[in-house]
Amino acid sequence: MKRSVLMAGILLATCLFVPSCQPTQKTELVSIATPYGLGTGFAIEETPTYYTILTAKHCVVDDLGIPTTVLIDGQLCSSIELHPDRDLAWVRVPRTARRYKVWQVAKAEVNQEITVHGYLYLWGQEPQHTQYRGRVVSTDWEGYIAYDAMSWPGCSGGPVVDSRGRVIGVVSRAYLNQQIPGLMMFLAEPVIG
Repeated sequence: MKRSVLMAGILLATCLFVPSCQPTQKTELVSIATPYGLGTGFAIEETPTYYTILTAKHCVVDDLGIPTTVLIDGQLCSSIELHPDRDLAWVRVPRTARRYKVWQVAKAEVNQEITVHGYLYLWGQEPQHTQYRGRVVSTDWEGYIAYDAMSWPGCSGGPVVDSRGRVIGVVSRAYLNQQIPGLMMFLAEPVIG
């Protein structure tokens, strides 16, 4: 109960500090807020009536894995589709004055240069768009893309982008390597299998 009340307060505070955007600008990332946490997403489709936002499933479900109330940049989403086995979710949000960049996707390759995009959430401040550079370490680390760029918890659901500006993965989780003590691997869901 205390966690839900705390997260509801964070949700409200986040909605008050979502960055403003002029109608002619295209925003690269979306801020995701639920009663259970905060995350990042990005547009992969634009229609005359809505955008489809891709994010990590754990960003839009409650502790039992059930879809919850999701705000995209302070706007209530219209539908949520969850991947049955992977940490992926597609969220539809009605088109408004806010416009989003629609990202192209590509397949990951070992050792390719990447940039991880995501939001860093600091209490009482607008979400900060962060970018961390690194390389793909593996394209099949137990089904994930493993990379060595830094990721913060608010980056979950953000895009992992190749040097040509195409999304190759969705930030999912961190993994502490048991074979090499102290080595942290960051994992992304591939967008193309």
